[in-house]
Amino acid sequence: MNEKKYYIIITPEDHSKVKQYVISTSFIRKIITAFFSFILLLSFGLFHYFYMSKNVSRYKSALLKAQEKIRENDRLHFDEEKLSEKYDYLNMVVKNMENCAGDSLDEFNDSTGGIGGFSFDNSISNKKELLKKLKSEAEKVEKKVSNIRDYYFEKSLLLSSLPDIFPVKGYISSGFGRRIDPITGKYEFHKGIDISAPYGSKIIAPADGIVVFAGVQSGYGYSVVLSHKYGITTRYAHMSRINVKRGQRVLKGDVIGFIGSTGHSTGPHLHFEIRINNKPINPLKFLAKNITRY
Repeated sequence: MNEKKYYIIITPEDHSKVKQYVISTSFIRKIITAFFSFILLLSFGLFHYFYMSKNVSRYKSALLKAQEKIRENDRLHFDEEKLSEKYDYLNMVVKNMENCAGDSLDEFNDSTGGIGGFSFDNSISNKKELLKKLKSEAEKVEKKVSNIRDYYFEKSLLLSSLPDIFPVKGYISSGFGRRIDPITGKYEFHKGIDISAPYGSKIIAPADGIVVFAGVQSGYGYSVVLSHKYGITTRYAHMSRINVKRGQRVLKGDVIGFIGSTGHSTGPHLHFEIRINNKPINPLKFLAKNITRY
């Protein structure tokens, strides 16, 4: 059977040589087959591209989530280490405070007790819960440390403001209370104590304070008055020389003057007064625990 053929004749406008092309049906079938094969391959390729793109998007999303979980886990692990270090440090501070103070700090403890050892598994949600507990316990210990610091700061202020050491090395020649005045020979109330010491001996501030008077007072001669905290004032009289000025801040142990016998005095000594809210009290109530030093 003869194959059917198709002829394509091209005639130029200038009447030059006519061109003729012969196309067989088998060739046309091949062209059609190739065209549909191309369309099929193109469709498959496009389908595969979009399918893979969707999967790649899913994979990227899953990868980002996995990376975020890894980062979160790293953050939680970092937080765990930092909180554990902070908790251990705060407990160490508390122990050091107890050792330095030599006191029991049980009054600062709450009823929660210790936290024991936290163990973390791989569950992020569980880590978050345990970290929350650890953070809470660390905050409690931090608050305890803060309270202890405040307590000892106030205690140190109180101790530094209490005139609890003798202002001069010597012996008590006249006590607090009613006595026969050595000048007038009459019974009078002695508002302080007299401490006899060699002429020129150093007189020190027995507590931190501010000089509110430094000069000559009737009967007291050269004298100094210090104002301390909590309404406490102290007077030092009969000095030979004053070593401070009014308004000056002094610390416990600073030299404020020297032993003399100015004013109403029969010999070198220091008249020492302690007043609370301007009411004279017996200095030995503050000095008794240190009396053995002199």
